Amino acid sequence: MRHLLLAIPLMFPLSAFAEDDSVVAGPEVVEAVADGTTEAEAVPVASEAAVIPVLFQARIQEHTADEMYTLLSRAERIAGGLDEYSTREPIAMVLHGDEIELFKRENYRDNKALIDLAARLDAFNIIDVKVCTTWMSQRGIELTDLPPFVDSVSTGDQEVKRLQKAGYAFF
Repeated sequence: MRHLLLAIPLMFPLSAFAEDDSVVAGPEVVEAVADGTTEAEAVPVASEAAVIPVLFQARIQEHTADEMYTLLSRAERIAGGLDEYSTREPIAMVLHGDEIELFKRENYRDNKALIDLAARLDAFNIIDVKVCTTWMSQRGIELTDLPPFVDSVSTGDQEVKRLQKAGYAFF
């Protein structure tokens, strides 16, 4: 009975991410039943279609202070296990638009709450902030104009695509 109770939390999240309302049993369950194991004894193993993402990146669309604050707050909830998702890995935040202006040293007074939240989350390895140097160079912004926790990538769009290929899901 105790083993069955331990298996229940594992079964629920896997079925919650199925594309339709049916519960998907992987081939491992079918093989176990064919081996003489009862269906109740077989432990389902996630198939590739039911893999729950554990690497995340923020989808930045509006490039506004409100959007950035919302994304940072959600990243904090995800890392704390208070969201529908959970991760122990830093959440990638690739800045490649007007939101970079928010982080400039000269704009700190106006965006103190946002920058302080980002700095705190970075310090605790909850987020990893990267900025697009191509976008910055087109606007005359230097990396030294930004807080020291911000890293750079040559092209923001390419970094987003690289992260997707590496298994990072958007939230």
